[in-house]
Amino acid sequence: MYRDILDENLLQSALDLRLGRWFIFQQDNDPKHTAKISKEWLQDNSVNVLEWPSQSPDLNPIEHLRRDLKMAVHRRFPSNLMELERCCKEEWAKLAKDRCAKFVASYSKRLEAVIAAKGASTKYCAKAVNTYVHGIFIFNKFAKTSSKLFSRCHYGVLCVEF
Repeated sequence: MYRDILDENLLQSALDLRLGRWFIFQQDNDPKHTAKISKEWLQDNSVNVLEWPSQSPDLNPIEHLRRDLKMAVHRRFPSNLMELERCCKEEWAKLAKDRCAKFVASYSKRLEAVIAAKGASTKYCAKAVNTYVHGIFIFNKFAKTSSKLFSRCHYGVLCVEF
């Protein structure tokens, strides 16, 4: 399934975002990301993958934005897939651009904090732990899979859990 998501979205997203072929793909170490079939797909498609330490939500600035999104959508109580998609798009559009920039700008401080903590949790992790995350995303369209709702998206998958 993850391979299908990559196949249907990753390269097209890179084109849509005008990244060219030399972008670096970031994902965490979830088993589906490190599975042989996923690694083979990335290698076969010449995708450069950023090495990422396990269990490190404090390093990824987008974790906080995902938490913000999850909380905002949860407050609206979407009752079906169409409502969920609409709520997610509306709430994502409301996220302040300066908040995004702040998290990106804090990246070097995050790295320094992880080094100082010798790999242990940092203050940056506190708000990020309540999200379920796979890669970097930009909403496109949702697909229902078993009991979870996944977005088809640029750069990976976001699982919205309620």
